[in-house]
Amino acid sequence: MRGVQQRRSGAAPDPVLVDALAELPGLCQAIIRLRELDQLSNQEIASRLGISLRQLETCMVHITNHLADRMGKAPSDSKAP
Repeated sequence: MRGVQQRRSGAAPDPVLVDALAELPGLCQAIIRLRELDQLSNQEIASRLGISLRQLETCMVHITNHLADRMGKAPSDSKAP
């Protein structure tokens, strides 16, 4: 994620990204933190949060769509050709 990469490099986080992340439900925010900051696998995240992999995957779709919408991109725009 661009914001996480910026933070690791010392650059200021994108305020639009910060706002978009804050708009997500708490479970989705926890998933992002565990995935991007703690570098946990999907199985580890699901286990730690006490949810199924299916629920985690559903949240990831919601997260992707929400961030793409708020950042002004379609989810497929982020994929390289």
